[in-house]
Amino acid sequence: MKNICILIALLISGSSFAQEKDFSDIDTVMTTLYAVISGPGEQERDWKTFYDLFHEQALMGPTRKNKEGVTKFNAITPYRYVELSAPQMRNTGFFEEELARKTEVFGGIAQIFSAYQFRFKPDGPVIQRGVNSIQLVFRNGRWFITQIFWQDETEEFPLPEWAEK
Repeated sequence: MKNICILIALLISGSSFAQEKDFSDIDTVMTTLYAVISGPGEQERDWKTFYDLFHEQALMGPTRKNKEGVTKFNAITPYRYVELSAPQMRNTGFFEEELARKTEVFGGIAQIFSAYQFRFKPDGPVIQRGVNSIQLVFRNGRWFITQIFWQDETEEFPLPEWAEK
């Protein structure tokens, strides 16, 4: 009986691999990216799916001007992003939505500019808007995110016209 239970457990856990998301198209990658990080504070995010979106050497991070006016990029891994962001998401909630997108694909690479806004509550005020710059590579029949960096909207850098619906 014990062996049967182990076999059933292995079959069930193995079948979960077959149920992973199909990232063979960019729309699914983008929809999943925004959906997996969004939710109320008490909702635990599906970090496994989040990590599955990324290439093993992926980087992400914000770009901002420092006090001297120099644009800085703070590169972190997706794992570090979760380490830094998950506690705040649990405390306040986080709802990021895509406003508009520009996509360019050449062979097995893609560049996406994705305008976004986020709130702490689904019906709360918009906290920030900006543009995500997302690079992807197509490998083994699917798209992997290799890099995401973002620039928040500022007075100096308002959202581009294509992002304003």
